[in-house]
Amino acid sequence: LEFRLQDSEAVVAMQRFITTSIKYPDDLIDAGVSGKVYVQFTISANGDVTDAAVTRGIDPRLDEEALRVMRSMPRWRPASVNGNNVPCRLSLPIAFATQ
Repeated sequence: LEFRLQDSEAVVAMQRFITTSIKYPDDLIDAGVSGKVYVQFTISANGDVTDAAVTRGIDPRLDEEALRVMRSMPRWRPASVNGNNVPCRLSLPIAFATQ
């Protein structure tokens, strides 16, 4: 199974998408609720994000926000085996920081 983010530009674009898409509720910021939400998901053979689920959360609203952002993510370049696109299961931490 071959799956790699092809270049640093792809990593930067993904991070930018997540950072600009996150809506962090003011009351949770004021309460100091922060940490990482770990989301597991599948990149389908056509590059869509599917089956997103929180594997370790910090607050129900932040967990749901992380899922919303993952589900709205643009298509990825899918994994491949012998030149054929295949689904791939991944995990990604999404950080919520109050500072």
